[in-house]
Amino acid sequence: MNSNRAAIGLLLAIAIGPARGLAFDYSGRLGLRYDRTDGWIDGQHGFVPVLNLDGAASASGYLFAPDALRLRGGLEYDRLRRGAGGDESTDGTLTYEGSASLFETRESRLGASAEAYRRVIDFTTSAAAAAVTGTRVESGYGARARYADHVLPMLSLGAFQRDSNSVDAAGVERAETTRLVEVSTQHGPGPYSARVDYRGRWNEGDLAIQDYTTHEVDANASTSLGGAVEGFASVRYDLRLPGNVDAVNPRYEGDLVRSGARWTGEASRGSAHYAYTHVSLSAPALLDRERIQQSVTAYHEVTHSPRWESAWTASLALTQDRLAAVEETAAGQMAGAVLRWRARGEARSLLLEAGPTLGLLEPAAGGSELGYGAHARARLDGAWDVVRYGIDYAIDHRSNLDAVLGWGLRQSLLVEGARSFSSVSTRLALTASATRQDLKLFGASSTRDVLLRAGATWRRHEVTLDAGVLDGVSGALQGIRGDGLFLPPEFDTHSRYAMLIIGSELAERLRLTGRIRHAAVSGPEYADQRETNVGGGLSYRIGLVTFSVEETYTFAEAGSTTRRRNDLFVRASRTFGGRFP
Repeated sequence: MNSNRAAIGLLLAIAIGPARGLAFDYSGRLGLRYDRTDGWIDGQHGFVPVLNLDGAASASGYLFAPDALRLRGGLEYDRLRRGAGGDESTDGTLTYEGSASLFETRESRLGASAEAYRRVIDFTTSAAAAAVTGTRVESGYGARARYADHVLPMLSLGAFQRDSNSVDAAGVERAETTRLVEVSTQHGPGPYSARVDYRGRWNEGDLAIQDYTTHEVDANASTSLGGAVEGFASVRYDLRLPGNVDAVNPRYEGDLVRSGARWTGEASRGSAHYAYTHVSLSAPALLDRERIQQSVTAYHEVTHSPRWESAWTASLALTQDRLAAVEETAAGQMAGAVLRWRARGEARSLLLEAGPTLGLLEPAAGGSELGYGAHARARLDGAWDVVRYGIDYAIDHRSNLDAVLGWGLRQSLLVEGARSFSSVSTRLALTASATRQDLKLFGASSTRDVLLRAGATWRRHEVTLDAGVLDGVSGALQGIRGDGLFLPPEFDTHSRYAMLIIGSELAERLRLTGRIRHAAVSGPEYADQRETNVGGGLSYRIGLVTFSVEETYTFAEAGSTTRRRNDLFVRASRTFGGRFP
């Protein structure tokens, strides 16, 4: 099946299909953008003008009946020109696509769908009297079928292929082909239920990183064992096989197998399961890493009263770690308990929980070592006047547990609040988490992540703020100073971002939007980078026609390089439809 013919065939089906029982919606878009980028490098000023023209048209609807045959087709063209005065480049992209679906509703037992697209990208680059051209052609097609009823298991099959062929400015030809196969089956609910998903990918290309095969299998099953007892099992398997062994084309294999039982009672619940984990990663430029871990875990939770709950956990584990030629094997046993207390009032509620964990680590070489850990959590929810709030903090420390030599500390913090009165509502959420660990084989590491989200709404006006901080260590972390969250260690890699968005309905059908965005990254392995983006837009709707104007100004720095850019985008669109007897 040729994707070009498939896409054209679907478009023709829309155009010449029988008029009986037919209804379609049509839409179009046309836009023009001009911007100029100014840069200063070592005191020298230069600028690059950019002109962009784009347009699109699409149609979608059905034949015979809404739940029978549905069709969709579209065309899109984009032309981008950079530079002027004989030193310029021009890119043109033409895309056409189509899709069809037959009986794709929940009520139908059998359904099918097909899709196809083709994209042609041409570019020309000229400097002085010389000009070079290139072309890239992308195409794809695929189909999916589904069968489901109340007796037999559901079955879904899908197959897709994507092809890419390009000729660059130097005349070098490159090709890449991707084939995908997806199979899914599901049975239940009932006395037992099961679901199995498979996804296979075969990739071929002229570059080493494009030559690989992946297989993914995800299977889950559960069954009633009588009373309130349920048995379960799950398998997750991932395999990546490189066609050519290369530094940027690694081999990865990972599988996780779990099976056990869980039960519930009037005032208790629990579970017992076995787990097997295997993960390996290898590439010429990396030290081979591998971990094999087996464990048996039992968990039981009891509600003693409306205020008091208790839970205990016990497990046996065997872990094998390998870093290049260095191997480490250890067995471990652990038992832990948590005591939980709740208090609820008319205006607020409080949750407190804490408990220790003790264990024994038995490495293959050397004597046994004591394992220990602790967990604590506190959460407060309440309301004060018209304000609702919540605070949640948790900390976990583990040392020589789960048959792993080393220690780890994890903390999490959540602060959230909301206020509503009259026509004004506000909301805020602050989340923070940090991980600090020092393992004998893999070394020390630390990361911290902080996110802030806030917003306010008043009548037809709204404002939102998103900000985040991510800190880490690029190399080996020395020492154990700092907890990672409140007393951070010596982070040397930082990422910051903040975005403020404002929206306002100035009048009926007239909407104003504005945004400010700032991002910065820094680290010892590259120059500091910063970018600030300020933009806004105005849109007005008249019937089925919408006019919009958007402008964005960008200021960016990377080391000693400065870049300024201004984008102006004008767009008009109209959506219309018809129904034909």
